Amino acid sequence: MAKTAPASVRLEQALNDKVTAIAAALDRPRSWVIEQAVWDFVAVQDRQLAAIDAGLGVADTGRVVAHDDVVAWVGSWGTHRRTAHAEMRIVWTELAVHDPAAARV
Repeated sequence: MAKTAPASVRLEQALNDKVTAIAAALDRPRSWVIEQAVWDFVAVQDRQLAAIDAGLGVADTGRVVAHDDVVAWVGSWGTHRRTAHAEMRIVWTELAVHDPAAARV
């Protein structure tokens, strides 16, 4: 088992009650439930920060699309005149290399 370090957290009563109920339902200590929640939060933040870094890396290479072009492209979705913007496909593809979830449309 990995070493642990003590941490203290203050929760609103309603959240505390939910944590307690989940711990009871899972037959786990409240600290375990809280640790799992923190792990989940950290994983989401890590993924989001990595996606931001990937996007900034792509932008740093000059692979950007003007805002007005994006607005026109998105505005054409679901119409018979859907516009094709190869530049945006390239940027999405480059993001997908770093984080496929970040490139989903």
